[in-house]
Amino acid sequence: MALSPEEQQQLEEFRDWWKANLAWVLLGAGLALAGVGGYKGWDYWQERQATGAAVLYQQYRVHLEGEQAQQTHEMGERLRQEYGGTVYASMASLISARLYQEDQQPEEAIRLLRWAYENSDDLLIAPVAALRLARLYAVQQQWEEGLAVLENVQLEGYEGLVHEIRGDLYRQSGRAQEARHEYVQALEKGNSGKFLELKLAELGEQSEAN
Repeated sequence: MALSPEEQQQLEEFRDWWKANLAWVLLGAGLALAGVGGYKGWDYWQERQATGAAVLYQQYRVHLEGEQAQQTHEMGERLRQEYGGTVYASMASLISARLYQEDQQPEEAIRLLRWAYENSDDLLIAPVAALRLARLYAVQQQWEEGLAVLENVQLEGYEGLVHEIRGDLYRQSGRAQEARHEYVQALEKGNSGKFLELKLAELGEQSEAN
């Protein structure tokens, strides 16, 4: 399944963040091993968690790039079970959810996206998971579930996308007036595009026909 332009942009930002974060984690690990950081108690435990999760995530990526789906999913489960409070577990969940979607297993994809949405406190990962989850609910015709997920989504710079996805959920569930309002909001928030304009025009045509 090809990534949409919005998801591709989110993924690129996601990768940039991860590279920066991994460098920090490895630096912190090096300082700890050298006895320089002075980590004690809770701080030291957190550092060990982050380092262990980073190592496990690297193994996850090896299986992913080797197209070893079963091993990839198993490694993702380990990340959620052993390092569920780290960003790496959430990142693996987003990626594995995409694999499940491509493998026509929407229930598993929903499970992982919901896990990332509910368990990540990262300001990028949680809303990205929510947007993807809402889109998947739309595909599954679970419109109310999708709308509920979008209620508290806040992602700076992507407000227009939130409105558009909400509009899709309304349109597909037969709530044309609410859909039109969301599409207009999406355009006003800068989420322009021919496809969005076509959806809005289609609603206008339907209104005139009625």
